[in-house]
Amino acid sequence: MSAAGAAWAAVLIVGLLADVRLLPLSVAALVAAALVIPGFAASVVTNAKSRNRSDGLGEFWQLLSHVPNWALAFSAGLFFAFWLAGLTSFAGIAGIAGIQNGQYIDDNHGTVTVIDRVTYDREVAHEERLALGVLGAFGVGGATVGAATVARARSTA
Repeated sequence: MSAAGAAWAAVLIVGLLADVRLLPLSVAALVAAALVIPGFAASVVTNAKSRNRSDGLGEFWQLLSHVPNWALAFSAGLFFAFWLAGLTSFAGIAGIAGIQNGQYIDDNHGTVTVIDRVTYDREVAHEERLALGVLGAFGVGGATVGAATVARARSTA
């Protein structure tokens, strides 16, 4: 499920980068979260139960060693791409875009500025890209740890 959520977020981010908003933020983020969070949580819970806390990160790296190097490199690249998509969206966010009394506004810590429709749409796209970038990164992490858990279980069975 985490991989499906990451793929969903990737498609929507590519659309946003091409100035095509496929879905409103409420729908896009809700579907991405519904796909990503259960898989990520399952990966964390499964490994928290089987992990010896005294080993620290050593056991985590040992878990990831069950995944082929090419898959780890691919996952790292995807994680970085989602991180970059979310991080670069910060540069364009001047505040929280909204509609008040029929006017498009930007609320920056209580300072309300009237903006035009193009600026409003750009602000909303930046906010959506930030949310999808975070969810996509969690999706990649959950899918990678989940794949490593399955691979470890198969190798020990």
